[in-house]
This record gives sequence, structure tokens and C-alpha cells, in this order.
Amino acid sequence: MGHHALDGAADGERHRLRVELTEHAHPLAVGEQPGQHAPAPHRGRGGSQGGGLALAVADVPFLCHFRRASQITDSGPYAEIARWLSGHRFSVETAMETLSYLDGVNFAARATCPAWFSVGLMDKICPSSTVFAAYHRYAGPAEIEVFPYNGHEGGAEYDLPRKIAALGGALRG
Repeated sequence: MGHHALDGAADGERHRLRVELTEHAHPLAVGEQPGQHAPAPHRGRGGSQGGGLALAVADVPFLCHFRRASQITDSGPYAEIARWLSGHRFSVETAMETLSYLDGVNFAARATCPAWFSVGLMDKICPSSTVFAAYHRYAGPAEIEVFPYNGHEGGAEYDLPRKIAALGGALRG
């Protein structure tokens, strides 16, 4: 994803993450037919950035609760957001409004398929409070596994059987 989280932050139409999200979501919309009342359900799975994008259309959802993340971690694009905002003191609300359109927490509130979340409480890339924000806003059935002494790797390969079981349940559901 690079280090351009705020490219176009003053204009929601040109914002870099909006463009990237649209590119990921477009293939899901292609199969919809004109006049279709209820689009076919889509299921997605991803970790970190992929988890955030899966919420949009999760294992560890990235790109959730931008304001909080940019205030508590100096990792990833959140550090870039904090640096940019420190030099654009009077643009905080405009930037946060633009980022809110791309925030996985807001996508979670619209998602209805079963979801699997996991979180490492020591994760500096996807701070645990931002993962919990997405989990608690999730509109569909959701489970979460908490790894108190792990960072971004969470349960790693040791959690794979549970992830596969959750995905299998979602596909059967």
C-alpha cells in the first residue's frame, strides 16, 4: 500500500485509499444484474490490510478507527497520518471525515455474513482497540480470538484450523 495514506485527503473523490478500495470492491459489483433486488452474498477473508478490505465488500482488520490508531501507534500509515496532521493542524476534521468513508469500522456496521476476527493485544500495526471497534460494530454474527501476548502475527499458523472451520461454517451458512 505504500506510504500515501493521506494522498488526496482534502478531496474524498481523489483520496488514494478510496481509489484502492474501489479497485478491490469493483469485481464484487460486476456480477450484479440490473434490477437485481438482493445481490448474491459475498464472502471475503483477509488478514491485516486484506482483513480491512474484506470488511468493505476478518482476520485482523487493518484500516479501522483511523483517529484512534493515529493517536496511539507510530506504525504503518497511522504514523504518516499523525505526521501529516501535525503539519496541517486546522485540517484534522476534514482529513478524518475523508478517512471515515474508508474506515473498516463503518464497513463492519454494514456487513452481515459470518466473520472471524483475531487480535494480538500487543499489535502495533493494527492496535487492538481498533480491531475491537470493528468487531463491536460488526452487524453480522462474529467471533473473535484474543491473543494477549502476541503482536501482529496473532495466532499465526496455530490458529489456522479455527480460521478454516470459521470459513467453512460461513460457506455452508
